[in-house]
Amino acid sequence: MAYIGNKPANKAVVASDLDPAVITGQTALAVAPADTDEFLISDAGTLKRLDASLVGSADFVKIATTTASSSSTINFDSSLITSDYKTIQITFNGLSVQNDGEDIFMGVSVDNGSNIVSSITQRVNTQMNDSGTFAINGGNTANGGVNANGHLIGQDIEATAGGGGVSGILWLHDIQGTTEYKWAQSLTCVLNQNGNQYTYWNSSRHATTSAINYIRILNSSGNNIDGGVVNVYGLK
Repeated sequence: MAYIGNKPANKAVVASDLDPAVITGQTALAVAPADTDEFLISDAGTLKRLDASLVGSADFVKIATTTASSSSTINFDSSLITSDYKTIQITFNGLSVQNDGEDIFMGVSVDNGSNIVSSITQRVNTQMNDSGTFAINGGNTANGGVNANGHLIGQDIEATAGGGGVSGILWLHDIQGTTEYKWAQSLTCVLNQNGNQYTYWNSSRHATTSAINYIRILNSSGNNIDGGVVNVYGLK
């Protein structure tokens, strides 16, 4: 390369030579890094490149966030529940109902919501309230008025504003499997219509060996889910 005057002296690039626009001026990566994406790090003073696969990459991905507001149902379709994920994790934050005593549950579909899987072969509903009362319900049919086609998330919920609704977490396992029925399990806390706090640890087995590609959250009475936030994560 030709120069006018003296050639600049060779020197190391230091922090003061860099402007933040070196990073902020680049196109943003809008998804979790792929395993083959690379970072530049200082390893005890030596610059090295690092594959994203060594720092988690996209094995655990936030798929969607939905805020309920007079929502008849909360749906996550096949554009979100894809073959990329083997397990789905869902978190619930303050899901509320229209009327005291209503329930919220989850249904699954293998045809992008055209049909909700119509039977649960096993169900275990374990609950404890704030007075220490413990109960276990089980069987192949609905318990406590919960729709037989769904996994119980919260039962007999208090509709009063500020009551807390339903909060907790649910896992749906092996959604891409094609040989076994699909298991779901959840841990949630609820303020019921009598003002008692309940903790639920529930499991259910949905009678399908097809891959699941759709999830629906709904009120068992057919009324709206009035508020709260649902986050969905995929695990590869």
